[in-house]
Amino acid sequence: MFIIVKAVMNLDDREILAGLKAQDEQAYEELMNKYARYVGAIVVRISGNRLNIQDIEEICSGTFIKIWFSSGSIRITGENLKGYIGVTARNLTLNALRGKLKTSEDELEEDEIRYRSAEETAVIEEEMKVLKETIIAMSPLDREIFIRRYFYLERVKDIARDKRLNEKTVSTKLSRARRRLQLAIDERGI
Repeated sequence: MFIIVKAVMNLDDREILAGLKAQDEQAYEELMNKYARYVGAIVVRISGNRLNIQDIEEICSGTFIKIWFSSGSIRITGENLKGYIGVTARNLTLNALRGKLKTSEDELEEDEIRYRSAEETAVIEEEMKVLKETIIAMSPLDREIFIRRYFYLERVKDIARDKRLNEKTVSTKLSRARRRLQLAIDERGI
C-alpha cells in the first residue's frame, strides 16, 4: 500500500503539524510513518470490498496530500491529529464510493433516463421526515449512538469503548432505535 520509511524524527503531533505548516517534508514523512496503517485501516473498513487496491491506495495518498495542503487551517484540540486524519480518510472514502455508485448508475441507465414520480418523491420526503422526527425524539445518548453508527459508519465496538458502555448495551440501543423507526414508518403507512 504505502512505502513505509523508517521514522527519522519521532515528533509528537504538535511538532508534526508545525513542520507541515512550515512545508517541512520530513514532518510529512513522519506523519505518513505514524498514521499510514491507521488511514489504511479506515479506508478498508469503510469501503469493504467495494474498492480495488489501486482505489484504496489513491484514497490513502489523497488523505495525506489533503492534510499537507490544509495544514495551515488545522487546529489540534486534543493530543494528536488522529481524529482529523480519521475524518479526512473517512470522507475521501465515502466520496470515492459515491463516485463509484454514480458511475455504476450512469452505466446502468445510459440508455434510459428515468425521473422520480411525484409519488416516489413524496414517499422519500415522508420517510426523511419520519427519520428526523424519530432521531429528535431519542435521548441524547441514544441519538449520538444512532448517528455515529448509521451516519458516520462507526463500529459498535468503537462506540461502546468511547461511551464506556458494554457492546451488548450499544447493540440493544441500536436495535430499539431501529424498531422505533420502523414503527413510526408503519404508523404513517409508508
